[in-house]
Amino acid sequence: MRGLRGIGWLGSVAWFGAITACTGDPPYPNSSVIVEIEWDGTASQDALGSDKFPMTWSDDGNLYTVFGDGRGFANPPIEMKLSMGWARVESSPDAYVATNIRSADETTGDGASGKKGTGMLSIEGVLYLLVANADNSGEQCELWFSSDKAVNWTDVGWNWEEFGDCSFLNFGRDYEGARDEFVYMFSPNTPDSYLETDSYVLARAPKAGIKTESNWEYFSGTASSPAWSTRIADRTPVFTHPGGCNRIDVTYNSGIGRYLMVSRARNRSRGDNPNHFSIYEAAEPWGPWKTVYYTESSLPGMSKMNASSGGWGESQRIPSKWISADGRTIHVVYAGDDSFRIRRAVLTLAEPDNARRPDRRDQE
Repeated sequence: MRGLRGIGWLGSVAWFGAITACTGDPPYPNSSVIVEIEWDGTASQDALGSDKFPMTWSDDGNLYTVFGDGRGFANPPIEMKLSMGWARVESSPDAYVATNIRSADETTGDGASGKKGTGMLSIEGVLYLLVANADNSGEQCELWFSSDKAVNWTDVGWNWEEFGDCSFLNFGRDYEGARDEFVYMFSPNTPDSYLETDSYVLARAPKAGIKTESNWEYFSGTASSPAWSTRIADRTPVFTHPGGCNRIDVTYNSGIGRYLMVSRARNRSRGDNPNHFSIYEAAEPWGPWKTVYYTESSLPGMSKMNASSGGWGESQRIPSKWISADGRTIHVVYAGDDSFRIRRAVLTLAEPDNARRPDRRDQE
């Protein structure tokens, strides 16, 4: 049903809702590229008791994910709660098959006391993993890699002491369609994985040298004048939302030539910004960002971010595999009610279907 305005969840009832303006107080103006988003109210539910679910599309055509604080999916059964475990997700969002991947590198520990996977990336068949709570106390981020599809993992041996809940920028299958030869990583500008902060920052490294700490450099410019520095202290924000930056994931939508950011904060530690889930778009990884969708937990029908009726939960992702070729249909994977959920959305663009303005890479 098109034309239903507003944002909300009607218990467990499936519905479609379209928005042309955001409800609440988003930090950026509405997008002039994506002018409407229409949500499918039907959401799957799987991997009960687990959360996180960062995902990447690998060379074998499958999605790989890491779950936190749970037992993952039903097959094969896992006898104990894990702080960090892995799974493979095959096929389409409406007919997927998820399989737990048993690994000697599974971790245990609740909340901040256990390591958590927060970002995944596939390059030439190798999986890379960003791990929060690297100090086992809720702070710092480290980098792992696997050459056998998540069965065995190796820690590169150094940490980002300044960052916490880090995530990779994902492009297409096995990093296909990347803008250049770099890998990009976003993080809230704090080492604490559980503390809301005021901004997100951006780092990059040559994809051939991602494992070497000295190869990483940090965005130090502005959206209109991008610049990079090898000194982490020179970093500048690429996104600002006072008290509203905590969880982030970014995916390139090649069909419309835009980067899509999902952002979430639960206001655990600060009182100056409400709980929210939001989606933004930009032509470059460093912005400028514009708002596609914004909702606060205080809205009617959304009294809890983690509500069993379909609240947005701990974290959200937009897997590139599950974006339509024309870029207009996306699927958001989210940890609502501590489970693996998928919700479809249809984007309406301001320009005609056959008149997309090419992005910078189209012109090279």
